[in-house]
Amino acid sequence: MFHQSKRLGKGIFAAIAIACVLMMLLPMTAMAGFKQRPSDPEPTTAQVDQKVRDFESKYGVEVLYQDIPKRKGVTFSTKVTNRQLSQQLDDMESVFSVYPRDFAKTIKLKKVYLVKELTSGKYSADGLSIASMFGPKLRESVMYLNVPSGNGAVYTLHHELMHVMEYALPSDRKAWIKIVGSDDDNVYWENASGDLSGYANRAGFVTNYAGYSVMEDRAETYAVLMAAPYGEKALKRLREDKVVQAKAKYVVDYCKMNFAGETAYLDKVQAGYDAIYGTSGAKKAA
Repeated sequence: MFHQSKRLGKGIFAAIAIACVLMMLLPMTAMAGFKQRPSDPEPTTAQVDQKVRDFESKYGVEVLYQDIPKRKGVTFSTKVTNRQLSQQLDDMESVFSVYPRDFAKTIKLKKVYLVKELTSGKYSADGLSIASMFGPKLRESVMYLNVPSGNGAVYTLHHELMHVMEYALPSDRKAWIKIVGSDDDNVYWENASGDLSGYANRAGFVTNYAGYSVMEDRAETYAVLMAAPYGEKALKRLREDKVVQAKAKYVVDYCKMNFAGETAYLDKVQAGYDAIYGTSGAKKAA
């Protein structure tokens, strides 16, 4: 699993951040031994379009799978089957349903593009998020999702949503530096592992790809809390790694800081943390 962050270009997207997941490596959820989804009858285009309209109406995000604008450095195909589109929309519904009301509006996520054979630069990708500027100057974000992304679809979407959240919402830089000692991406790159797949093979990171940048570190940590299953071996390592635990606690606190009062969502985030560290884990990590 691999994601890459870049800043490119000028104009309306004066500062572009790209996060992508390499398809040549198995998504974490696939490694957990999930069974193949049963085959359903091929949905009609009218049925897919109705699902799109329902999603757009419910969550305030425009969904496109045809007539997608071209973007420099990004390539894709729109030859996605109705069955694949329908399943992806089901996955999106299951993910967005756990987030607060008006979540997309809060993080300024405007559009989701459902595509096939997605690449960013030279990398094949399962997900790609792009923002116009950052913080208060952010005008909008868009997201590309590669379809089908199989059992990793939910994990990928949570990962990309963490990126979009960070484009729009404040973070506690001092708290992060206290955990890791630096928020310099160059330090991450200098020490990154050559193995990009699966759970981390070095201490301090929830997955190998988390070691490639600050934003990937936080997005991977968040996605593991929200979506990733783990075997006993991975669970044992996550529990024993105090740096990973501190990062997970940071992610929980980040969500609490930006979504105070959104009890159902925050309970979901906290439940992901507690599933690994137990209900007393937050006190130990504090």
